Amino acid sequence: MRGGAMRIAGILSGTSLDGIDVAVVHFGMVGTQLRGCIEVARTVPWPEQTRGRLVSLLTRPTAELAELARLHAAVGEAFGEAAAEAIAESHGPVDLICSHGQNIAHVTDGAVTEATWQLGDPARIHARTGVPVIADVRAADVASGGAGAPLAPILDTLLVGGEDAGFLNIGGIANVTRIRHGEVVCGDTGPGNCLLDDAVRALSDGQESFDRDGVRARAGQVDEELLTYLVADPYFGLPMPRSTGREHFSLGELGIHVDGQRARWSGGNLSGADLVRTLVELTARTVADAFGPGSSTPLHLSGGGADNPVLVERLADLLPGWQLRRTEELGVDSDHKEAVLFALIGWLGAYGLPGVVSAPTRSRGGAAITGAREPAVLGSLTPPDALSQLDTRGMTTPARLILRTHVEERDQ
Repeated sequence: MRGGAMRIAGILSGTSLDGIDVAVVHFGMVGTQLRGCIEVARTVPWPEQTRGRLVSLLTRPTAELAELARLHAAVGEAFGEAAAEAIAESHGPVDLICSHGQNIAHVTDGAVTEATWQLGDPARIHARTGVPVIADVRAADVASGGAGAPLAPILDTLLVGGEDAGFLNIGGIANVTRIRHGEVVCGDTGPGNCLLDDAVRALSDGQESFDRDGVRARAGQVDEELLTYLVADPYFGLPMPRSTGREHFSLGELGIHVDGQRARWSGGNLSGADLVRTLVELTARTVADAFGPGSSTPLHLSGGGADNPVLVERLADLLPGWQLRRTEELGVDSDHKEAVLFALIGWLGAYGLPGVVSAPTRSRGGAAITGAREPAVLGSLTPPDALSQLDTRGMTTPARLILRTHVEERDQ
């Protein structure tokens, strides 16, 4: 594998649990640029029983050790099957899989990340596919004093070659990257879709998993008292970089209860539509607070929330100095950007290169933008000697990443 040529599958499931995302990317170095051809990008449905068990775990975070062990195996099996389906569609042998797994806990104490835990046994993925697997990608950063997040800036900065830009991925948790004059500000703003999806699921008695086309939000009004209560959460006062998860932002944790088509909290009652609209406003305002003013700066959207028209309209209202765009303009399907991210992290890890962006000025005392003491090479390899023959001599972090789809490359 010379010239950085590797075909890598990135795979993950976000906190929304709306499917297992897989992208197969064929990488190769050309000078200082890394070129990537996205051969496959797809979302594979969760096995219904496994997803139900994960939803139960994440919405009511108590489980016996035996159930956690079984879920670790079940997620690995599901990821292995999803990876195998994508590999069958790729245009050549896949050299490596990089699995983020399913996040179940990101434990913080104020600005300090104490532990992070993602399920999905890499040995099960390897057994199903026969392909080496990099997994446990956040642990090295946390061990070095970092937050273990955000990881997206390594992809974001390479996509624009360090030029001024913003990136917003609206998954279960919303995460942002702002690049300005070479400085990178990034982190989790707070809830993206997680509260919204949980509310819709409860209001529909499990028949709907998200607010399709923003119909419920458009029918409601912002409850300013509830919004004031929500934005007073201490998390929103933490400096970037910061990270969070469902264990902090869940309806139950925030004292919000849904009963039929109504909702109640300590300050009163409201309609289901008003709850959904208020949760959309919470996401929009906390994202806008994180970005601040722009100057005709492009802001590239991705994730499921980018398909919610009410949320996107509010972002446009609150961010007048930013030009809202989709990541498709940069060659990345907005629904599969994170899968491409983990394919990139796999490529970097295979060549012993850091998967975290360096901080031009020391961030929270660290040399990485996550606050870690140094940018870490991410992930552990299964089996451990799988890449021992890889020639890593002279490999350095690329200056830019240029992505194309297989169709675009074929038509050149």
